[in-house]
Amino acid sequence: MILQSRILVFLAPLLIGGIMEFALVYPDKVFPFFSLLCMLGVVVFSVITKRPRQSEQFIFFLNALLFNISALAFIYFIQGELYRHIIIAGVTALNVIYLHHLFNYHFRTDRYQLNALQNVSSYINLSSAFTGSAVLFSLIIYLAWPAWTTTIILWALATLLSFQTTWMHKIKFSTSMYFALISGLVLTEVYWVVSFLPSSFLVNALIVTVVYYAMVNIGRYYLSGRIHRAVIIRYFVISVTVLVLTVVTARWV
Repeated sequence: MILQSRILVFLAPLLIGGIMEFALVYPDKVFPFFSLLCMLGVVVFSVITKRPRQSEQFIFFLNALLFNISALAFIYFIQGELYRHIIIAGVTALNVIYLHHLFNYHFRTDRYQLNALQNVSSYINLSSAFTGSAVLFSLIIYLAWPAWTTTIILWALATLLSFQTTWMHKIKFSTSMYFALISGLVLTEVYWVVSFLPSSFLVNALIVTVVYYAMVNIGRYYLSGRIHRAVIIRYFVISVTVLVLTVVTARWV
């Protein structure tokens, strides 16, 4: 079992990258590729997780699933073959890092670095927030989807990502759930307002992601009882700086 899991740490990300490359060649086969990602994820996480609680295994799986599905959908809306291949390479690398820490967490506890899985998971969720919201804005702009349908999807995505982030940082289940529901509603309101801005889907997605980043990180510090002024100032300064740079450098339609 340990050998199989070790092999999957490297094999599974390569297979995921291959699926995304084939998706570029056959863009009309989008749903079969999504299905392949889901089935591959089930197999990988049933092998690489060692006797966890069922809820724990599902949350680990959900983290990777949202990340890879959002990334796969995202590359369909990115122009330029080089950029698409770079994104796929980045997704593959993050998958390797995530599965490597997950493997150590279950099978090589002596090599597991404290909070490594939580930190990698936070970066993956941040990427999912960006690519997921970018896809939803693209559906409105390019495929004329009704805004209310994408808003519902965004609420579900934001709620799941917020819950997964706080749960991974050892916040108890019920508290994480309440926080996730509130965060999902707040981020949905931000998404709805931003959808009316005369800007590109990438700019809109970045604004939503920055709000998610600040809200979830400040929230998890508060819920864990470690909140203090320096934490609030740090995330506030980072978020405002990114938003200002985004607004100043963005091309407004």
